[in-house]
Parts: sequence; C-alpha cells; structure tokens
Amino acid sequence: MSSGWIFHREQGIGKQAPSASSDFPLFDQEPLIIDITDNWLIDGKRGRRPCSHSTVNPVPRAYARALSAPPLQGARNIHPRTDARGFLWYGVISRPVRKNMLIDAHAHLDHYGDELESVLMEITQHEIFTISNSMDPSSYRRNLEIAEKCRLVLPTFGIHPRRAPEYADHLAELGTAVEQSPILGEIGLDHHWVEDRSQYPAQQQVLEFFLTAAKEQNKIVNLHTKGAERNVLDLLVQHDIQRAIVHWYSGPLEILRAMVDWGCTFTVGVEVLYSEHIRAIVRELPMTQVLTETDNPGGQKWLNGTVGMPQLVHRVIHMIAELKEMNPKVVIRTIETNFARLILNDPSLPKATQDLFTSSPTRHNLKEAEKDDFSYQ
Repeated sequence: MSSGWIFHREQGIGKQAPSASSDFPLFDQEPLIIDITDNWLIDGKRGRRPCSHSTVNPVPRAYARALSAPPLQGARNIHPRTDARGFLWYGVISRPVRKNMLIDAHAHLDHYGDELESVLMEITQHEIFTISNSMDPSSYRRNLEIAEKCRLVLPTFGIHPRRAPEYADHLAELGTAVEQSPILGEIGLDHHWVEDRSQYPAQQQVLEFFLTAAKEQNKIVNLHTKGAERNVLDLLVQHDIQRAIVHWYSGPLEILRAMVDWGCTFTVGVEVLYSEHIRAIVRELPMTQVLTETDNPGGQKWLNGTVGMPQLVHRVIHMIAELKEMNPKVVIRTIETNFARLILNDPSLPKATQDLFTSSPTRHNLKEAEKDDFSYQ
C-alpha cells in the first residue's frame, strides 16, 4: 500500500485520499495522486513526508503514481483542517503535473496490420512518444496518415539501405519529402544483411544525399549502421553531422567509443533482453547519450517470433536500469531529458512536438541536466 493526496485537476484543491475501496466519487475529473513517499509540494518546494502516517489514509498502489515533479508555482501550505465529510485538506496546486514520457526513438508503425488501432491506444495510454521511421516514399505516406491519429507519433522520411539501389538514380524526386520530414530516417548503410557488395555504392550515394540535406537543413538523422559502422562514422565526420541517432548499434566497442566521442546518441532496444554483447554496449554508453527504442513490430519478431508492441519499451528501460544500477524512474527521466536536449529549439519539428518537451517536468529536467553530469556508468 502507498499513501498520497488527490489534487483536483480543475479546482486545484488537495485532499486526503479516501479509503482504499473508494472510486473517488467526489471528483468529476480524473484525480491526480502524488505519492508522498517520493514527492510532496509545500511552500513551492519538494520534500519528504509533510505529515505523519497517522494523518494519511492508504490508497492502492495503482492510484499512487510516483512523479518526479519540479516545484510548482501556486503550491502552498495550508494548515490541515477537516471538512464536514471528515476529509483533511492540505494544499493548493495551480496546474496539473504530468509524468515523464517514455521514448521509442525507432519504430515502423506502418508495418502493423490489424494491430494498429490497439498499438495507437497503447502508445496514448502509456504516453510513449514514438518516432515512426520510413523505408521509402510509400511507407512515409502511410506514416503521415498514422500520425494524424495520434499526437505522440512523429513520422519521418528516409530510404532504408536495402532500398537504396531503387532510388540512387532518382534522388531529385525525394526533395519534397526530405524538406517536409522533421527528422531523416531510416537511412544508413548495411554491409551485413545486404551481402551483395555491388549494392554498396548505391547505399553510400543515397546516404550522402541525405547527410547533405541534413547538414543544409540542420536536421537529426536516424541511422542504420549494421556491418558498416566505421563507414557511417567517417561520413558523419565528413559531412559534420552533429545530431545523429544511431539505431540498434551492435558493432565493435572501439567504434562505439569513437561514435560516443563524436557525440552520437544511441538507441537501446529489445535485443538488450537477449544479448550479452548488447548489454556490454549499454554498460559502455554514457547515460547522456542513450535513448530507448523497440524497432516495432519487427524487432521482437526477429528475436522470438512475436509481434512487438509499444509496452516493450518498459522492459528495455528496466534492463537498462539493472545494467546501470539505476532506479527505472531515473532512467525514464534521463532518457526523456536526452531526447528533449537533442530536439531543443529545432525549427524542423512541429510545434506540438516541441510543446510536449518544453512543458514540466522536462523543462525542469533540462535545467537540472545543466547542473548534473548524469554520467552513470
């Protein structure tokens, strides 16, 4: 059991929680509960245990959402008093607090079939900001349609290296989609799964086309590097690409370290649940350069034959926490902060996306990141 207060979203009134069996009939809006074992707001500051256990009723853990909230304007101490119904009143809060968002920095939502509606419901319910990468123009059009249904989906355009030979001679036709896309991906090189070496020049030609556009338009790139990690790094340096997300890195540790030094950000995905090599990579990475991904729906299917769903990101987070010896809530907060820092003041991103990551608590986390090194090893 956990203890907490309820804050009415509209009126901003803090009450002691009803009994554990209550369905909160006093509120016509969804209540927000702050677990006082982690956070409380009094006189605009955070602290622990503003009162003794004897004055607070227990509420079910399902209702007690532990939030790492920044200090809120308008939160102030009111001397406890009991109303006619026997409830204790404690404080006033001027605006609602949201929990940190989860980040899925690499997925392919256009690859879902009948599961798509339930996938979008899961993304919304669990607040998973999802970058849906494209393989070619048709998949980008489909991702644009999907994004219309869910504000947490960001569609991006790219040509996957496996498709590069089809587009190497038609790059000028991609200009409109490149201009429209807020991030460029999935792009890159594949010298592992693509065994036909005659395709490698086309892969590099297409990748360089996108890197040139990324530099000119100051855009983030979302990169596939399998078997060509050194080649991709050399091209990033050559084109002076400062903001690169390296998707599902599985290459040598020495190249990983060079990519870290260049400033790349790395997604950790579901293979961390199965591979000791991927776990070694996670141990090597500084937490300031880590994001989470699922590569849904195909990543999990490749590993164990089941279609991946958005909540897989929870399992990835918990494994990162275990490997880094961190609290999972700190991992979530750090990863959201990493992504917010990556996109900070990016004019290519939609305003709605910017607003998601400039609201509390992310804005507070960014300020804290300037003071704390977050270099969990």
